[in-house]
Amino acid sequence: MNAEIYLWINAVLYAAFAAWCMIQPTNTASFSGLSFLNVSGRAEYFAIYVGLEAAWAVMYAICAMNESMEYAGVFYSVFLYSGVVIGRWISIFQKGVASNNTYLIAILEIILGAWAVWLLTQY
Repeated sequence: MNAEIYLWINAVLYAAFAAWCMIQPTNTASFSGLSFLNVSGRAEYFAIYVGLEAAWAVMYAICAMNESMEYAGVFYSVFLYSGVVIGRWISIFQKGVASNNTYLIAILEIILGAWAVWLLTQY
C-alpha cells in the first residue's frame, strides 16, 4: 500500500509539473532558474520538461495501478532520484544558488528519493 501511495504521489506531481511547463513554460523555467536564449531553447525545454515529466507521470501511474509493477516503479525511483539529488547538490556546491526555489526542489527530491530507498528495503 505504501508503494502505491508513493507511486501515485509521483504520478500526480509529474503530471502537474508537465502541465505547468506546457501551459506556462516561461514561468516554470524562471522558477527553476532557467531562461530561454532562443526558440530552440524553448523547444528543448518543452521536449524535456513536458515530454519527460509527462512520460514519468504515465509510468508512475501504470506502476501504481499494477501491483506487479510497484517494485519496478520504486526501484526506478531510487536510481532516478539518486542521480538527480547527487547532480543537484554537486551543482549547488560548485555553482551556488540563484533562488530559494532550488532548495525547495532539492528538498522534495531528497524526500522522494529517501522514501523510495525506504520502500525498496520493505520488499
